[in-house]
Amino acid sequence: MKKNLLIALVLVLPFMASAQDEAPVYKDFYSKSKEIPASFILNDHVNIMMANKDNDTFDVIAVSDQMQVLWTTQMKGHPVAGAKFKGKILAVASTEYSGMKAGNNTYNGYVIDPANGKVLLEKMIYDGSSAYMVIPYIATGEGDYFKMAIRQTGFERRVHVATPLSFFSNNYTKQLNETKGLEVVEFNDKLEAVNKFQPQLPGGDFLALTFNNAGDMFISWFTDKGVDFVRYGAAKNSQPVKISTDASFTHDKGDIAMGLVQIVASKKDPAVLLYTMMYKNVNKDNELGVGRLDFNTNKKKVVTEVFIKDHIKSLEKAFVPVNKKMDKPDMGSAKLLNVRHLLEDNGHLVVTITGRSSSQGTMGVWELETSTLLNVYDADLNLKAQQFVPSGYSMPARILSSGYYIKNDKLYTITNDKQGMTTMYATYGVLDLNSGKWDKMVWLSKKHISNSDFAGSSCTLWYPNALIVPYIDVRNGIGTTKYDVTLQQNPL
Repeated sequence: MKKNLLIALVLVLPFMASAQDEAPVYKDFYSKSKEIPASFILNDHVNIMMANKDNDTFDVIAVSDQMQVLWTTQMKGHPVAGAKFKGKILAVASTEYSGMKAGNNTYNGYVIDPANGKVLLEKMIYDGSSAYMVIPYIATGEGDYFKMAIRQTGFERRVHVATPLSFFSNNYTKQLNETKGLEVVEFNDKLEAVNKFQPQLPGGDFLALTFNNAGDMFISWFTDKGVDFVRYGAAKNSQPVKISTDASFTHDKGDIAMGLVQIVASKKDPAVLLYTMMYKNVNKDNELGVGRLDFNTNKKKVVTEVFIKDHIKSLEKAFVPVNKKMDKPDMGSAKLLNVRHLLEDNGHLVVTITGRSSSQGTMGVWELETSTLLNVYDADLNLKAQQFVPSGYSMPARILSSGYYIKNDKLYTITNDKQGMTTMYATYGVLDLNSGKWDKMVWLSKKHISNSDFAGSSCTLWYPNALIVPYIDVRNGIGTTKYDVTLQQNPL
């Protein structure tokens, strides 16, 4: 028994740099990733991380709530998505990738044993034309099904040379918004296609796509008449149902574009879709619209909020500091605000809003993001609370997405906060969604972590009693950028 305990300590100590009052740290968890890794929750004790090793291979890594690597499996391809599926792990990867053309249009699927990381099945699941860029959307619900929607854009798969004219006309964005084709494929647990269909295209700009836990697909389109939302039922031969919005935005297609409308399917009612968007109203002010659509009853509801300078200042002034060491919230200009996330759970709806801007300097392009405003609504879209995460940052050529997790009516947040010239803190907050008040807001310790390392918030590993934050050290080389990852374990 003593011998086994000694062996366990010897194995653990090299990975941990901590004292009893410090957050345990796993130094050199992953080196030289080509991209910031992605992650998803497998169960209460294990999260899965996917890291792009060299664009030709990627690693799938199982990490326990004790910050132990249970197994690592390397596979071929460029990682696209990972999820739970039929009690196993599903990974999808493009077979080729280049910095100039991005991923190709051929995808392999992998089924992995969660107990040991063994690849149980590898199969090509889609082989499309290479002429135009396609964007895949992977969904498994709670792991009960596997569906893949493949949207063919109008963006040619070739080396593009940017010119002032192309930026002025925003031609590249228009090509990405264009939809030349859309196919939806459903797979069984052997990765065999069991159902395919091609939704009719409305002739508008694509905005967003999602699935609910029952396997129904929802798509939003921006047409000449407004924004349409269409539900495609999971049952074969089901007829699509369309609901159009009543929002006071202008019909200039520059006001709303792909990715600027957020949609999420209700976890409780498969017929309900929730959406949010920021748009210019008739007065040319930034207006937030938050809507609820019931595709069974055809009922719709939308609430709005206009963001002008005086309104923003009143929100900032009303904020009650949780941690006086932190800066006061600053949302910046109303013109730069947009929706970043839409989260729904147990009758709570959360919309996150920040301002973003870019600036050109002697060191290149810098990205700036302001404090985060959280709008909390109930199931009937009544605004229950407005709170700030008073953090913000500026970074060279990089936007740092925030991380969110909802459990037992609590919203857990991880954002980056830059203090001084180089120190990047991970701001950790816990918001009670019933009371609308912060339970906690702290900067996580940077002990044994470089001040310049930023939190990979979007790939935070979440567990019922802990969160593991990946800190990213950027290694810039000649024509290349690689990321080293350090993990830090914290109580939830």
